[in-house]
Amino acid sequence: MRIPNPGFHAGTRAFTLMELLVVITIAGVLASLVLAGLRNTRASASTAVCVNNMKRITEAVLAYANDNGGEIIQSRTGPSGGTYWTWRLQPYLQDYVRPEGQFLAKNAVLCPLMKEKGFRSEQRAGGSGYYVSYGLNSAVSTDGSKGVAAVRLARVAQPSKVPLVTDLTAFVFAYFSYTRTDADYFTYLHGNAQNFGFLDGHVEALTRKQIPTDQTNVFWTGGLNP
Repeated sequence: MRIPNPGFHAGTRAFTLMELLVVITIAGVLASLVLAGLRNTRASASTAVCVNNMKRITEAVLAYANDNGGEIIQSRTGPSGGTYWTWRLQPYLQDYVRPEGQFLAKNAVLCPLMKEKGFRSEQRAGGSGYYVSYGLNSAVSTDGSKGVAAVRLARVAQPSKVPLVTDLTAFVFAYFSYTRTDADYFTYLHGNAQNFGFLDGHVEALTRKQIPTDQTNVFWTGGLNP
């Protein structure tokens, strides 16, 4: 009597080469979609951290103003060294900034997406400091080294329309103004948008087209009262 092969079933056939290629292709597409999703999730998480950084910096600047007669901190008060805004905000960002000798940027002053581009808090930028990736609006954080007095917060008529801080391309102790908005300064890392922290405390992402191009706009001038 013939004993049938237990591993053989009528109608069973092997995959053809074409079918295997189709399966491999589908698996590759699915893997690409998963990786893209992971990248988007990571980018969203980094943007959320950046937004939180800007809120903390804005809170620190407002706390500084409260302790200093309503004056917004200047981008710098002298020609060099420890007179930049980052140094003077140390007491208000003490959980994020280590005053060990020279300024060492930590999370609050370095966007996570800039870290992915190779910038590190311990990386020297030359001169007297380390890399930071945020800058203050020169319209409301005037440069004291040029003999310009600090701006009082009460002079800003529309704080919800005036940005205080944005993320820049890792210049040390940076500021921004209407004349410094090109690719050398603005990053557009957040979904091709630029994050701005406004004086009323909110953070908003603006695309290049949404950023005002008129240099007399309150966005750039601060719309200061006399």
